[in-house]
Amino acid sequence: MTAPFDRRRLLTGAASLGATGLGIMGLGAALSGSRAFAAPALLPAVGDALDATPRSLKSLDPRILGDGRTDVTARIAAALTSGARHILIPADAGAYVIDGSMLLPTGYGLTVQGQPGAVLLQKALHERTLDGIGVSDCWIRDLKFSADYTRIFVGDHSFRGDSLYGSSSAVWLNGSNNRVTDVEIDGHVSGIWLSPWNGRENQIGSRANLIERLKVSNVDMGVLLKGQTDAVIRRVRARDITLSPNSPNPQHAIYATGNEGFRSTNLTVSDVQTDNCPNAAPVQIKFTDGFLGSNFVSDRAGALNMISVRGFTVSGVTARRGHDQNGVGALVVGLQNSDVVTRCWDGTFNAISLAMDPSADRAITVIGDRIQARGVTVAMNRPSGDDSPDISLSGRDSAWEIELFNNGAGGGVGVDVRARAGMETDGMEVNLRRANRTNVALRASAGATNTRFRYDPGRVTTARGRPRVLDAGSGTRIEPGA
Repeated sequence: MTAPFDRRRLLTGAASLGATGLGIMGLGAALSGSRAFAAPALLPAVGDALDATPRSLKSLDPRILGDGRTDVTARIAAALTSGARHILIPADAGAYVIDGSMLLPTGYGLTVQGQPGAVLLQKALHERTLDGIGVSDCWIRDLKFSADYTRIFVGDHSFRGDSLYGSSSAVWLNGSNNRVTDVEIDGHVSGIWLSPWNGRENQIGSRANLIERLKVSNVDMGVLLKGQTDAVIRRVRARDITLSPNSPNPQHAIYATGNEGFRSTNLTVSDVQTDNCPNAAPVQIKFTDGFLGSNFVSDRAGALNMISVRGFTVSGVTARRGHDQNGVGALVVGLQNSDVVTRCWDGTFNAISLAMDPSADRAITVIGDRIQARGVTVAMNRPSGDDSPDISLSGRDSAWEIELFNNGAGGGVGVDVRARAGMETDGMEVNLRRANRTNVALRASAGATNTRFRYDPGRVTTARGRPRVLDAGSGTRIEPGA
């Protein structure tokens, strides 16, 4: 059993931090009680800084046609590796047709810049339009990537060690100091893959990569990344993030993956707007030490998934018509798979607003330790009532401030504090600032210890004849709240 958690001390400390102007990053580091993960510094200029004279693609090879019919894969590939440091791709009568992968050069920085109306059209599944094996100091900008192939998962097909998603991306990069800015991607299986592998299963360091002002649509995955350090992704607009037929994986606008032995460090993701990502979270962050996330807005989708994330600050998550991802919620922190529990640690949430679709039974599931959350607002719209929880909290030494509204005809259990197989739930505090028409507002399930519930009876109401609190835990305290 852990020591009792002093939430008054926590909030006093948070107030003093705000007064000193440390802001959200200072607050996150101070509350975490663990190693602070700094935000990455501004990235250095790359690519065209090495060559002040842009070269037109057609000046490198006048036979390159953008007519929507002629395959120019080999000609553009030769131009990319010609030694030019800054290549301009002009608009033409149609798209530049690509039927394969085109390697980017190594050993020097290259800028590939599209002029207004320039489009690279990929015809082949399991190919990377721009393939950056071991590429650093590359800048891809102002360019549209389209695809004209059937998106379908055909089994464990791989390409240079990658799955369907890595092998069928518009842009694949695995070096450092790369930038992708003002790019639009439509119709590919995946948009951009920041990979730590060079295609021959040799790990390399990938640092300080930037993706900014990206538009993605009609893809399985917008941005995939793995094993990154100091990566920054910001200003992403995504719509219709849907699965290829037969694919066993969920779809995401942003997906950071890895494993316990291979983690990303200091990841920043901000300003992501997603419309239509059916029953999945637009942003999923896994196996990361140091995550700074802000301003995620989704419609007809989940909101945010985090699995094995240590040291995080998340502010501003909004879901409209939120999906519950097969019953686990729009905001999912941690994972339980049979008896194996993967949690998150040492983080803060602020300004979370989830308006759930009528089909949703749950808004939030959390499995984590030392997590502090303020400004959490949930609106459920259930057409009928049951005893499943709107919010499920598991873990140790955490504090949540919540407002919960039931707008539909039915309600469920408001907040359930519960133990899980192989994981202690101890010292959880819930300040339920407001709730209406729940079947039960607060529940401490069997196995939960030293739970502290706070609520104002004038602001927390239940269905007629139902209690506000059910306590099957041990050491539960019930106190007035505000």
